[in-house]
Formats: sequence, structure tokens, C-alpha cells
Amino acid sequence: MTVPNTPSMRVGISAVSTAVIYRFTRISNNSIGITARARNGDIALTIIAKRTAEAQANFDELTVLRATNLADYPTEAGGNPAVSHRYALEVCELHHKRYAEMGFPVKSPSPGIQV
Repeated sequence: MTVPNTPSMRVGISAVSTAVIYRFTRISNNSIGITARARNGDIALTIIAKRTAEAQANFDELTVLRATNLADYPTEAGGNPAVSHRYALEVCELHHKRYAEMGFPVKSPSPGIQV
């Protein structure tokens, strides 16, 4: 098979060759590869832990909102507690649904939640 000798093909082959050589160098240098993989794994675990904590906090808030009396819900001066409660409940339910869609379903509140 012959490769056409056009400028665009020479650049394409050169870029691929450089990428392959760079990748091989990174793989052959074991300490760099292990460090990069460990860092990437730590980052992924950190993101998962953060999202799980956010989903749990949201579900805890949702649990409290569901148990709260509408008249006791805090509002700004002149606000309607029932309307504010409804909006807060809708937002928490939406976030709960989104977290579940992302793979972070939470089905029970934290142990310290007073309902």
C-alpha cells in the first residue's frame, strides 16, 4: 500500500506517529503510568463520594420538607409559606430524581435526621 505524498497526508501521518511514540514512552515509563492511573482513580472516587454526599443531603432536606407543616415553613417578610414550601419541595424532588438518574439513588434519610 502506498501513502499519497500530499502535504495533508504527511502532516496526518506525522501527527499519528508522534502520538504513538508519546503514548509508548508514557506506557514504558512505569512510574508515570501508575501515578497517572492512581490520580485518575482518586479523582473518580472523589467525584463519586461528592455526588453521593450531595444526593444524601438533598434527600435529607426532602425528608424534612415532606414532614414540615406548611404554616411553619420559613419565608422572607411578606412571603407565602405554603408557596415557598411547595417550590422548595419541587426543587428537592427534581434534584432527587436527577441524582437517581445519574446513578446515585438514596432511599433512606441519614440516621441523625429528626422527622
